Amino acid sequence: METGKMYSGFRICKQEYIKEVNSTAYLMEHETSGARLLYLANDDDNKVFTIGFRTPPSDDTGVAHILEH
Repeated sequence: METGKMYSGFRICKQEYIKEVNSTAYLMEHETSGARLLYLANDDDNKVFTIGFRTPPSDDTGVAHILEH
């Protein structure tokens, strides 16, 4: 994959090899929604994924952090 090119609606913004995990990291952005994707390309058979959403607390009481645990 090449920086600046589109793949399935995602533009490659940056790519970098990460020695510690023996992977090439691709930072992508979906053109329509603005969603960001980090893809780690490697030869590992164990495949995983995660989806994260920003959920900023409405105040600074710490309730969100307590519920997290």
